[in-house]
Amino acid sequence: MAHFDFTVDTDPMARKIDDVTAGVGLVGTAVTAMQAAVIASEKKASAAICKSIDSGFYMLLRSRLSQRIAQFASTMNSRAGSMMETAKAIDHTHDQMQGDFNRIKARYFKLFTSLDRSLEKRVRELDQDAMALAQVRNAFISARQCHDVPAAFFYASDIDNAVLKTSNALLKKKVVGSIEQLSEGTRHIISYTRLTESVLEPSVPSGAPFECVPVVYAVAESQIAPNTFTLQVQTPAGLPPQTQANLVAGVRRGQNELKGSSQRDIAAIRESFVNKTTTGNLDARVSQTMVNLFDASFTNVQPGQQVPQTQPGAVASPSIPMQGGDVR
Repeated sequence: MAHFDFTVDTDPMARKIDDVTAGVGLVGTAVTAMQAAVIASEKKASAAICKSIDSGFYMLLRSRLSQRIAQFASTMNSRAGSMMETAKAIDHTHDQMQGDFNRIKARYFKLFTSLDRSLEKRVRELDQDAMALAQVRNAFISARQCHDVPAAFFYASDIDNAVLKTSNALLKKKVVGSIEQLSEGTRHIISYTRLTESVLEPSVPSGAPFECVPVVYAVAESQIAPNTFTLQVQTPAGLPPQTQANLVAGVRRGQNELKGSSQRDIAAIRESFVNKTTTGNLDARVSQTMVNLFDASFTNVQPGQQVPQTQPGAVASPSIPMQGGDVR
C-alpha cells in the first residue's frame, strides 16, 4: 500500500482571517461612529426645529398681542380725544348759557326794578292826601301832648335824669349793635383766613409766583421700537395750546423724578384683571395663563429705560402707572 506524506501551511489563511477580522472591526467602529454622529445630528436638528417652533409660536403671540395693544391704544386715544372735544364743547356751552343767563337776569332785574319804583310812586300818589292828613292830625293832637306829658309828672331834675338815661340807653344800644357787627366781621375774617390757610401752602415762596395744574401721565411701550417705553402726558381740557405745551415739556424734563404705581394700585388693578378673566367664560388653564403673564409683566420700568430680554415662554410688558402730578 502506497504511503503519502503531505505538509499543509495555514499561515496565509490565518493572515487572511486576521485581515478580515481587522476590516470587520474597522467597519464596526465606523458604523458606531456614524451612528453616534447620526444621533447627534438628529438631536441637533430636533433642538433647532423645537427652537424654531417655539420662537415662531412666541413671535406669533407677540405679533398678535402687539396688534391688539395697538388697536386698544388707538381706541383709547380716539376716545380720549373725543372726550376732550366733548369737554371743550361742554365748557363752551356752559359759558354761553352763563352769559345768556346773566343777560336775561340783568334785563329782568331792570324790568322788575322799574316796576317796583313805578308801583311805589303810584302808591304814594294814591295815599298822599291820607298821609298828609295823618301828619297834620298827629302834629295837632298828639305831638304837643306827648312832648309835654313828662313835665306834668316829674320835676326838672327827674326830667333831666330820664332824658339822660334815655340817651344813655340809645347810645348803649348803638354801641352793642356796633360791637355785634364788628364781631360778625371778625368771625368772617377768621373763617376766611382758616379756609385760605387750609388750601394754600404755609410757606411763602421767595421767587416768582407759580400755579399748580393737575396732569395725568402714563408709561407705554413703543410700537416701533420694542422694549422702549415712552411717556404720555394728558393735560386738562380748556387750557391754551401754549400752556399745554409748557406743561408737557415740564413733565418730560422731570420724568426721572416721576414715581410709578404703588403696590396698592397694582393690587387693585390685578384684582380687577382677575375678575375680568374669571367672569369672561374662559377656560381655567387660559385664565390662569393670563394671570401668570399679568404677574410676570409688572416690572418697575422708568420712562426711556430698556428692559432685559426675557427667557422663552415669558412676555415682557411694562407696568403702566396712572397718577396725577403737579407741574410748577
